[in-house]
Amino acid sequence: MAKNNNKQDELNAEMLSKGRHRYWKRVNDAVDREIETSASHGRQLMSHILLPYVEGIKDWIKTAENRGKPGVSHSAHRFIVQVDPELLGFIASKGIMDGISIKKPYAAICNKIGNLVEDEVRFQFLKLNEPKLWRKLRAQVDQSSSYARKRTVIILSMNRTEKLAGGYHSGAASFHRWAQADKVKIGMVLIDIFQKVTGLVSTIYLHNTGGKKATNHLMAVPDALSWIANFHLWAEMMDPFWLPTVEPPIEWVTPYGGGYDPEDFQAFGLVKRDIHITDVTFDPEAMPEVYQAVNTLQRTGWKVEGRTLDVMKYFWDIGHEFAGLPPKDNLPLPPTPDNIKTDYDVRRDWRRKASRVYDLNVSISSQRIHVLKTFWLADRFRDEKKFYFPYQLDFRGRTYCVPYFLQPQGPDFSRALLKFSDAKPIRRKSEADWLAVYGANLWGYDKVTFEERVKWVQDNESDISKAAKDPINTSSWWSQADSPWQFLTWCFEWADFQREGFGFLTSLPVCLDASNNGLQILSLLMRDEVCGRATNCSGGPTPSDVYQDVADVVMTKLKEEATTGFTDDDGGKSMAQFWLDFGVNRKAVKRPVMVLPYGGTYYSCMGYIEEWFKDELRARSMDELFEQDDATKVRSLGTFLARRVWDAIHVVVGRPREAMRWLQEVAKITTKSGLPVKWTTPTGFPVSQNYKSWTHRTVKTALGDRIQKVKLREWSPTIMNRTRQVNGISPNFVHSLDAAALHKTICTAVFAGVHQFAMIHDSYGALAPDVDVLMASARRVFTDIFTVDLLARFKTEIEKQLPINTLLPDIPSYGTLDARSILESDFFFS
Repeated sequence: MAKNNNKQDELNAEMLSKGRHRYWKRVNDAVDREIETSASHGRQLMSHILLPYVEGIKDWIKTAENRGKPGVSHSAHRFIVQVDPELLGFIASKGIMDGISIKKPYAAICNKIGNLVEDEVRFQFLKLNEPKLWRKLRAQVDQSSSYARKRTVIILSMNRTEKLAGGYHSGAASFHRWAQADKVKIGMVLIDIFQKVTGLVSTIYLHNTGGKKATNHLMAVPDALSWIANFHLWAEMMDPFWLPTVEPPIEWVTPYGGGYDPEDFQAFGLVKRDIHITDVTFDPEAMPEVYQAVNTLQRTGWKVEGRTLDVMKYFWDIGHEFAGLPPKDNLPLPPTPDNIKTDYDVRRDWRRKASRVYDLNVSISSQRIHVLKTFWLADRFRDEKKFYFPYQLDFRGRTYCVPYFLQPQGPDFSRALLKFSDAKPIRRKSEADWLAVYGANLWGYDKVTFEERVKWVQDNESDISKAAKDPINTSSWWSQADSPWQFLTWCFEWADFQREGFGFLTSLPVCLDASNNGLQILSLLMRDEVCGRATNCSGGPTPSDVYQDVADVVMTKLKEEATTGFTDDDGGKSMAQFWLDFGVNRKAVKRPVMVLPYGGTYYSCMGYIEEWFKDELRARSMDELFEQDDATKVRSLGTFLARRVWDAIHVVVGRPREAMRWLQEVAKITTKSGLPVKWTTPTGFPVSQNYKSWTHRTVKTALGDRIQKVKLREWSPTIMNRTRQVNGISPNFVHSLDAAALHKTICTAVFAGVHQFAMIHDSYGALAPDVDVLMASARRVFTDIFTVDLLARFKTEIEKQLPINTLLPDIPSYGTLDARSILESDFFFS
C-alpha cells in the first residue's frame, strides 16, 4: 500500500479508530454494568489471581480451625466453610473485581459478597433437598441473562413453600436466612484475604459526594490501575476493525509484515499463530507457491454490485424475513390467552410457543448485525472502482480473508455484492456456457450434465430477463434459488450479456465446487474406486452424487425392514414405514456425510438428523402436531434414522474411514511419545498439530450471572491433549491437503494467464473466459499431488520424529483408483 495515498491513509486511521471505539464500548459497558470480569482486562486479572486467592482462603480456614476459639474476625468461619474454597474464591473475587476501576463503598461490597455467598448456600440447599423444584425453577429462569431476576424468582418460590418464619424448610432440614451482620463479616474476611494475597485493592477513607460524612471505600491500588491503563493502550491497538484496502496489500515475502502496512498496524503473521497448536517456523524459500498464491489473491481487485445492494436493502427495509435475510425486527410473542393464569395446560402451551419465538429472536440477532455491517461496508466501498482483501493462513495452510462481513468468502448475501473490478470479454460459446452453468448451479440445478444446465438457462430465459429488469416484482421467482442473492447478481450479468452479445465485458466470478472435497481427498489417498466414483474422482457421462448414493442405501434398507414387519416398541406403525412415507432425501444425509472427513461421529450424525427432521416438520407445518405427541417418540424416530444413515455411510464410504482410523492411530502413538504430529504439505508448508493439555478443575455455581462455571486451569507446555490430537488429525490432514491443492492451482493458473481468483477452500472461481484454464489447472494439480503415495510419505516423516524402535501401524490396503482418472472427470469440480 503506497504511503502517499491519502485515501488509504484515511482508511488505516479509520480501522484503528473503529477498533478503539469497539474495544472501549465493550469495556465501558462492562464497567457501567459492574461486570468488569467479563471484559478482557478483567478476565486477564482473574486468570492471574484466582488460584493464589483460593489458596489464601484455604490457609485462612486452616488457621481459623487451629485457633480453637476464633476471634471476632473469624466469626464468619462457620458460614465460609459451607462453600467449596474454589467456588468461594470465584464468587468473592468476582464481587470485588466487577467494579475494580471505580471507587465503591467498602460496606456495600462486603454486603454484596455476603449476599452472593448466602445465595450459593441457599440454592445448593434447595438443589439437594428439593431436586424436582430446583430443576423446574432452573428451567424457568435459564433463559434470563439477569442474575437479579433469576435470584428473585427462585427465592420467591422458596418463600411460598415456607412453613415457619425462620426460613425455608424441607422436612427435618431447613435453611435459615443469615443475619445481615454475619454477611457483612463474610465480606470483610474475604476482602481482607483478597487484599493480602493479590495486593490489587486497598481501603481508603473518603468523603461521600455532596456530603460531609466520610466512609471507607474500596479501590484498585495505583499499580493495578496503571496495569489496567497500559492493558487498555495495548488492547485497543491490537484489535483494529479490519477493512478492505484501496491499494494492493503489502505482499508477503516473509512470515511477518505483509497484508496491512506495518508502519500503521501491529505486524501480524502470514499464519495465524496459536501457541497451543503450532510450534514451527516458516521458511519463505521452502514454500514459494504459498507466498505466490496468497499474494495473487491479495492482488485480485473487487467492486460492489450496486444493483443487488439496492434490492437487498429494499427487502430489508420491508422488515420481513426474505431470501436468507433475517427479519429486521424481533418476532412477536404469541398472544397471551385470557385464562393463562388459571389453566395449566394453556399456560404450558403458551410458554412452549413463546420459548421457541424467544430462541429464534436470540439466534437472528447476530445475523441481523452481520447484515447491517455488510450493508455499511458495501455502501462504504460502493463508489470505489477497485479495492482489495488482505489474506492470512491458518496453521494447516488454509487461506482466509482478514476483513469480516463484506468479503468473497462470506455468506450468500455478502458474496452477491462483490464482483471482480477488472473485466474480460466473452468471445466464445464455451465461455458463455460457463456463465450459464454458474447460474444453474446457483439456482440448485447442479446434479446434471453441463449441457443440461445450459439448457435450463435457455428454458428460463424469460424469467431471468424479467428478474434482471424488475427484481422487486419478480422476487417470488428468483428468491427460490439455493443461493438467491448470488443468483440475482448472476441474472443482472446474464441479462447484460444477452443484451450486448459476444464481446460483453464480464466481471462476475464463476465459482465451481468440489464434490465433497474431503471425501475426494480421502478417496484419492486410499485409491478407493467406490468412493472415488461417488465423488467424481473418475470420469462419467453424468455427475455422481455421494449424498444421493447414501440416501438410496438408506431407503433400500428401510424398504427391507418395512417388508419384514419391523415395528417400534409401542407396536404402532413401523418406524421404517414412517420414514418411507416421510421420505429420506439427499438433504437429510448431506451434513452427516459432508462432515465425516472432518471428524464426524455417530453422535454428530444423530444431531444433524434431528436438526433436519425439525426443519422438515416446520416446513411441512407438522411441528405443532409433533409437539403434542410424546417428545421421546420424536427423538426415537430421529435416532432410528440416524443409525440407518450411519450404516449407509459405511457402505458408501469404506476405505476413507480406514484412512481416518489409521491417522488416529498414528496420532495416539505420537501423543504417547509426548510429541506433536508434524508433517509437510506438497507445497512445502510445515504443519504442526500440537494441542496442549490444560490441567484444570471446574467450579460450578448453583446460579451464575452469565458465567455459570469457571475453570481453574494451567497450560502444560509439554503434555499433549490426547483427545484433541486424535480427533483433530483426520480433518487437519485433509484440510492441509486441500490448502496445498488450492495454492498450487492458483500458481498453475497464473502461469497460464489467469490473474483474478475467488477461492474458498474447495470452491474455485474465476471469470467465465478463464474457467477452462482454472479447471484444467485444478485437475492437473490434484493428479500430480495424489499420484504420490502421500500416506507413505506421511508415515516416513512421522517415523523420523519418533523414538527409535517406535513402530507405526501398517497403512490400510489401497484400492485400484488411479489419480490420473481425475483428468478425465468433467465433474471433479462442477
